[in-house]
Parts: sequence; C-alpha cells; structure tokens
Amino acid sequence: MTFLNSYMLWFLPAILLPVIIHLLSKRKARRVDFSSLRFLRALEQDALKTFNIKQLILLILRTLIVLLLVLAFARPTIQKGVGFRLATRPQTLTLVVIDNTASTRTAMAAAQYQTWIKDFQKMSSQQSDLFFLGLGDSVLTQKPEEIGPTWFAPAIKNVARFAREHLPLDDYARRECILITDGQFSTTLTDSLSPEWWTAVLKFENVPDQGLTAIHFPQYGFQPGDEYPLRVQAMTNESGLSDEAVELWINDRRVNQILLTSPNKSQENFVLKGLVEGRLSQEGTLKLSPDANSYNDSRYYVIQPGGKVHVGVLAQSQQPNIWEILKTLLSEQAYNIEFEIADVNNPDALALSKLKTLIWDTQVGLSSHQLDRLRQFMLDGGQIILVGAVNQAVASAFEIPRTSRGETETDGFPLNVTRLATTVFPDLPLRATLDNGRLTVKKRFLADEPLMKKSQTWLAFADELPLLDMMNFGKGRLVRMNTTFDPDDSNWPVLGIFPALLVKIIHLAVPEMDMALFNRNVGDHLFFPRLVRLGTDPYQVQLPGSQSQYIQPDSAGRIIFTEATQPGFYRLFRGAQRLSSIAVNIDPREAQPQSLTIDTTQLTQFHMVLSGEADLTQQILANRQGTPLWPWILLLALVIYFAENLIARIPRGWRQ
Repeated sequence: MTFLNSYMLWFLPAILLPVIIHLLSKRKARRVDFSSLRFLRALEQDALKTFNIKQLILLILRTLIVLLLVLAFARPTIQKGVGFRLATRPQTLTLVVIDNTASTRTAMAAAQYQTWIKDFQKMSSQQSDLFFLGLGDSVLTQKPEEIGPTWFAPAIKNVARFAREHLPLDDYARRECILITDGQFSTTLTDSLSPEWWTAVLKFENVPDQGLTAIHFPQYGFQPGDEYPLRVQAMTNESGLSDEAVELWINDRRVNQILLTSPNKSQENFVLKGLVEGRLSQEGTLKLSPDANSYNDSRYYVIQPGGKVHVGVLAQSQQPNIWEILKTLLSEQAYNIEFEIADVNNPDALALSKLKTLIWDTQVGLSSHQLDRLRQFMLDGGQIILVGAVNQAVASAFEIPRTSRGETETDGFPLNVTRLATTVFPDLPLRATLDNGRLTVKKRFLADEPLMKKSQTWLAFADELPLLDMMNFGKGRLVRMNTTFDPDDSNWPVLGIFPALLVKIIHLAVPEMDMALFNRNVGDHLFFPRLVRLGTDPYQVQLPGSQSQYIQPDSAGRIIFTEATQPGFYRLFRGAQRLSSIAVNIDPREAQPQSLTIDTTQLTQFHMVLSGEADLTQQILANRQGTPLWPWILLLALVIYFAENLIARIPRGWRQ
C-alpha cells in the first residue's frame, strides 16, 4: 500500500486534538454538604462512572475520525505487484532508457521528444522514483537534460545488470523499464530483463533517410601510385535510390563520383576507384547527397603507405632465378621490399630478428633444430611462406592440419592488381581473372577444433585445386604456396599472379600497413603509430571541426587518444608537422536507415507499446493503477461521525 499524497501523513499528530480537548474540559465533582452525605457520594460515583464510559467512547470515535481524515487525504492505494506493503516513499522504480545513439540524433532534436520527456517528469509526483539512462554514453540521472545525442553505438549490453549495479532495486516492489528507441537493439536490451520488470517501448517516428552504411577496401600493402577499389554500400528506407550522387574526396580534393540509379532497390553496392598519391596518409571521404537525416551521409577512411619491409629467401639457385628477378624488379619499382637471399649451405646465418617474412623453398632441407628456430620465429610474430611440397616433419613441426570441415566464402583476403604487376606485365591476365570471379577466397574450419576457432584461408581458381592457404601460428602466420615456380609445373608466372600475390602477403606481416589501425569506430581508443621525431614541440591531436587537444606519449612512448566521440579525421601533429591521421566512423549498424513503419512482431517481448500521440503519464498510470482505499476510508469516517453524533445526544442520566 502506498500513499499518493504522503506529505499529508505529517498531520497524523492531529489525532491528539480530541484527547487534549477532553483533558482540558474534564469536569471535576463539587463537594456538597448535605445531611445525608454518604448517599450523595454514592450517587455521584454512579453518575460519574456512566459519564466516563460515554466520554471514552466519544473520545475514541473522534480520534478515529481525525485519523481517517488524515489517511483519506493521503490517498492510500494498493498498486499492482506491490500488495499491502506500507511505505511513505515510492514503491515503484521507473527507468526510462533513452536510445541516444548516432541513429537517433535527428529524432532527439525534434519537439516531440521534448514533449515525451515532460510527460515522464510528471510521473515523479505519481509515487514512482524516476531515472533516465542514456544508452549511448551510460549516463544515469534524474535530470533528462543531462542526456543528449551522441555518435556512439550502445554502450550497455545488459540493462538489468547495469540497473542492479547502480540502483537500489531491493527498495522497490515494482520495477518498470521504458525504452525510447528507433528500433535498433530493442530485443537485446529487453531480453536481459527478468520477469520482475514491467517493460514498455516508445518508438521514435523515423523520417525518410538514405545513407552510406559500409565501406570496404584492401587492408594491406598500399604504395604510392597504387589504384585500389572501394566497395561501398548505400541504403535507404524509402522505395529506392534514384539520382543520388556519391562523391569521393581524397586529401580535400574530389577525385571520383558515381550516380546511383536504382529506383526500386533499398540497398545498392557499388565500386569506386581510388589512387594512392604521395607517401603521406591518404584521407578519403565518401559523401552522399545530403538529406534531412544527415548523420550517415559520409564515410571516412585513411590509407597509410607502407615503409621498407625486410624479406629473407631460403631457396635453391636455379635458372632463371625467380628471386633475383623479383629482387631487381621490386627495387626498381620503389616498392620498399628488401630481399636477402640466404646461402642454402648455411641457413643459420640468416638473421631472423631483422626479418618480417621468410620465404622457404621446401626443396632446401632443414634439420630439426632449424625447424624449431623457424617455429619460434612464427610464434614471435614472424611470417613464413612455404613454397613446394611439405613433408611429414615440416607438417608436424608447424602443426599443419590434414583435414578440414566446412568452408565459407570470405572477404578477409581481398585481391587487387598492384602497380608493380601492371608495370612488369603490361598485358596482365590476372585482371581479367579477378574481374570474371574465377579466383575465389574461402575460409576452411579445422576438423579438430569443435568450436571452429581455428581456420585456414584458401585461395583457388573456381575450377581447380587451392593454390594457396594461410593460417595463424602463435603471433605470426604460416602461408603455403602450391607451386615450385617451374614454368612447366605452374602457370603462376604466366598469369602474373605471383608478383601481385607475393607483395600482398609480404605486407601482411607489417602491422604498420594494417589499415585497421588507421580506420576505427566512434568510441574506440586511437593508437597512433610510434614515430621517432627530433625536437621539443608538443604533440597535439586535431579533432574533427579543427579543434585541437594537446597529448603526451605514455611511458612506452605510444600516443593513445581515448576521446574519439565523433566521426571524422583525427590528425596527430608535432608543431606544424602532420605525423599521422586516423579515420573514425559511426558503427555500420547505426548507419543503417530505420524502417518508416513499426514491425509489431519484433515488439512482442514488451508488455506494452506506448503511443507517442497520447499522454504518456496516463498510459503508464493506467497500467500501474491499483485499488484506491481512500474513498472507503472517507465513507467509514462519515459513518463514525454519525455514530458520534448519536452517542453525544444521549442524556447524561439516561440510566435513571
């Protein structure tokens, strides 16, 4: 039982008024000297006894009337799920979870949202403790103005656990969770709530929207002059994408554009070509024609051209010597790959500590000691490329599996034709092979891993056996090439696959060339590459919008920026020199336009779907409403009042 006007209980001491009045007006018997004094005293005692009983009954009735009136004005109510628990504080906890992620930025700025917040604030005087929780930034407050729009994806995965850790749930007999959202993540959030929670959803009215939701490009091995493909996905929540322009800007200069013409498709995938210009970070921006919901109209990316890579080669000398040819070609094309061809008679002389990649022609036999050395090289993060057949000793030392189960198509190893390949082989059949889709990439899961955590990536022609596979080994990687580089045994040199493929695999072993380091999402920590620079100028990070923030390297000399709160480019400067850039985007799922209609089949987990057109307080209180007791208390007080009047009218000497 709760009191809707609990402040009225402060008037409970008023029940003492009848007692005080009774004590002040209590009559004292007067002494009268009659001749028969004993008779008179006996008569007085009998009359006083009758009077005292009557007065006591009246006192009790009057005290009850005052008590019942105070309780009636306090408006006691037995709420659903609360029962007869007596309390003067609210017994209902109302948690309003506001989806203030990137996809709701426009909706939160609308006047309708402010009206909803005002409706919820009315509930703080309706016997409930009201809290607001920001889904994007985890802000828990009783002041909704402290929760604003963000660029984040949801920071809370389990609402029930978060509430248990930050709110005294045991103090409340009833718990309510109301989610204001555009429809994303609603099922995930409410599934975490136990049946003890009453849940409701209030859906933002989504507006027509179109946006760029994802961008994919080759992740490794870019060099100046390389042309690369950008695979872009655009979506809309209307009937289709028609006459919408997408522009590609690189280093603040427009270099390409495309016009989308798909009036009957809500999603379109297309490809734009980019070019690496110079040796500095390449900042790319894709811009879609702006609309009213413009938060997802741009995507950003950074390409970091790589530095010099040291590669060791352990192979038999043959004519023509493919490794000497490659060494010369790569040097001439300024690809920054430095070959060190080892003496096959003294493989221990190869300085593995200086290498990122070792190419080993398995025709060169190695002892068990040397195999252990190569194994440790991979465990420490090195990459070994095996060329040729693998015997049992090598398979055992490198844990090469013999069987696999299941395979899936993957884009984890995208192929593109490099400038080197097109320069050395002007009429390159590889380009046609890729364009025709004959070269496929698949991921195979190992049979001895029940959870399928280990896998191999296979590269093969669509109609032939795999020609390459790779798998992680410790911190490094093992790559096997199914060829001997003999023109009679392999068609790789003819197709021109080998130079392009080898360059890509070599660059895989260099973390600085991993484009994932330079392309992050909002909310991620940004790790700028460690750079050795002379001078005493401080470091500063230029944020999107041209604001800057000074930053100091940590004890390990790393530059770590932890406040990537909006999309755009974050540039690291030392003095006036730009050292590096990192592109930050909103989460791809947040970038997806939301449906213009409510799919009620996805809202069945909620106890109630609130209407944004009606008063929210009344909708919630109607569900929460229990049995009011105060009308019955008033009726009882009225009955007692009439009984008190009747008893007061009884004459003092009625027994006589």
